[in-house]
Amino acid sequence: MRILLVDAAGQSRTTTASWLEMLRGDHFVEVTASGAEALALLDNDKPPELVLVDSQLADMNLFEFLHRVKAHVIAPKLVMIAPILNESLLVAARAAGADHGIEKSRLHIELPRLL
Repeated sequence: MRILLVDAAGQSRTTTASWLEMLRGDHFVEVTASGAEALALLDNDKPPELVLVDSQLADMNLFEFLHRVKAHVIAPKLVMIAPILNESLLVAARAAGADHGIEKSRLHIELPRLL
């Protein structure tokens, strides 16, 4: 499975990417810090099947990003990750196209079930 991690926060991105590499198995992990770069990666010849996107993108609105990914011809599964995940954020993210939402502190518990 091809996984794309989109997270503007350097330390969080590094920690999550390291954990994904350990979990990896037959997964290929790409990492980017920006929504624009992630959207460009959707157009390559091997787009990701799963996108993990942080709730706080530096270069664009999260909900705009989710809409644009879901409008893509080959839309991947979208998982929003957030430092704190409350019900209103989860509902808004799902309305914008997220398939799942996971609080970052629970990523190691919940993400393996989605893979």
